[in-house]
Amino acid sequence: MRRRLAVLFPLCLALSACATGPGVAPDTQPSAPDSERERTEDGANIVRPAGDTSETVLALLTEASRAERAGDLQRTEALLERALRIEPHNAVLWHYLARMRLKQGRFEQASGLAFKSSSLTHNDQRLEAENWRVVAHARRALGDDNGARAAEQRADALDQR
Repeated sequence: MRRRLAVLFPLCLALSACATGPGVAPDTQPSAPDSERERTEDGANIVRPAGDTSETVLALLTEASRAERAGDLQRTEALLERALRIEPHNAVLWHYLARMRLKQGRFEQASGLAFKSSSLTHNDQRLEAENWRVVAHARRALGDDNGARAAEQRADALDQR
């Protein structure tokens, strides 16, 4: 368990920096108001892999966080995709990849991946809210301000539950 925590914390910090907006911890923690959530230095909420994430995927995520910190987005992307081949139903992995697509400026793909993540969340409202924030950022970047506002409203509504 200690090894898992030692891997998760730096990973969460690094991958949360991929976001152009806040991230959020999935159901591995009890729901908390925004003021009580753990945040990175840039104010983003930390996104954590679920407790049942395999050691192999955690190792890939650790390497992905190193690659992201080094500015190697192609390697980060490849590592996330490899992790998804191992755990294709891991909603948090899809969320990370969606956030990476935002960072790469691939906004339509970011939105689609966020929807994929939401389809796998198993009613994790906090992760669903963060996926709607990815959609909002993508829509705004694509010039759809009305769609972005609607997505932000969905995210805020999920945060209120």
